[in-house]
Amino acid sequence: MMKFKYRPSAGFIVTLVMIGLLAKCNSDLFVPKTDLQIYREVESRLAYEAEQQERQLNTITDEEMARLPKFDSKKNAMIKLNNKFLVVPRYYYGYGDMFTIAWPSDTNRLLDKQWKSRLKEDVYFRVFMYSPQYFEQIYNLGKVSTFLDIPCTLSAETKSYNRFKWKGILIQIYAPISVNNPNKTLSLEERTPELRKDLCLTALKILNDEIKEVHYVR
Repeated sequence: MMKFKYRPSAGFIVTLVMIGLLAKCNSDLFVPKTDLQIYREVESRLAYEAEQQERQLNTITDEEMARLPKFDSKKNAMIKLNNKFLVVPRYYYGYGDMFTIAWPSDTNRLLDKQWKSRLKEDVYFRVFMYSPQYFEQIYNLGKVSTFLDIPCTLSAETKSYNRFKWKGILIQIYAPISVNNPNKTLSLEERTPELRKDLCLTALKILNDEIKEVHYVR
């Protein structure tokens, strides 16, 4: 008797693989999700929607730009936060909704102080600006209530000077990005309460005197 060796076709193999995948997917659908999984999915979806709404709120449209006063884009950057249009000197501007403070040179120049540093170069502190509407949903950085209405006063809750409100915008001062080389950054011991307060006052000085709010002119 002649024996035939069966060799399944490629199409048959693909069909079997698809059936297996579909069976696995269907079985996964019937595995009940835990309350924690459901909570995280809802939280993630709400954060995504809030992020999209914030981006829409803070995006300067072509129509808005046409109605705003002209500015030198080489010297300044324009950002929109909390329905306010702000012109930020590029000397301070970092990226996005952030500017920087060069310590100690900016602090000494703007506050007429005499801070000395053991470092050969300035250390750059970052100052981020946030719209309050979606802050808690997006950034997971705490409550809006932790931002003080009176700038540069010591917070009883956070024991710091790094959070305050300015024209309805949330301001947060961050320490320099940490590096392993102690010759390029300040130690925690060097960031004294006096230094932290002067950094806050420097940020406030830049916000009040250097960053300009502009309005529609057309």
